[in-house]
Amino acid sequence: MTVIVNTVTVQQSESWEGALEYCRHHHDDLASLSSSRSKTDALSKITGAQTQYVWIGLRFLAGGWFWISGDDLILNVWSSAGPPQCPAQNQRCAALDENTQTWTPRDCEEKLNFLCFMKDNGSTV
Repeated sequence: MTVIVNTVTVQQSESWEGALEYCRHHHDDLASLSSSRSKTDALSKITGAQTQYVWIGLRFLAGGWFWISGDDLILNVWSSAGPPQCPAQNQRCAALDENTQTWTPRDCEEKLNFLCFMKDNGSTV
């Protein structure tokens, strides 16, 4: 049984922390794109975003990148250079780039639109 997750693009510009707070207050969390299906769903939703990059729930902390939802970091959608091993202090939040469809490290204080997810606990596949 898999719980269906609905991804929502928020057309409001916030820092990564601001986006996290908004998603946790109004939805469930910042989106974790931990599967090809969730990435495809996210790409279909960000066409209405007002920024090229949108925050996702991917963060660098304690020497590695992780999904704040706790999902495993299996899917690798970084640019061809791969995930930054030791990003600059202000480049430790990840955003989805609508143009290249890859994850990219961004300044956590940058104001971007963002993706939230909501679990639909009544529906399963």
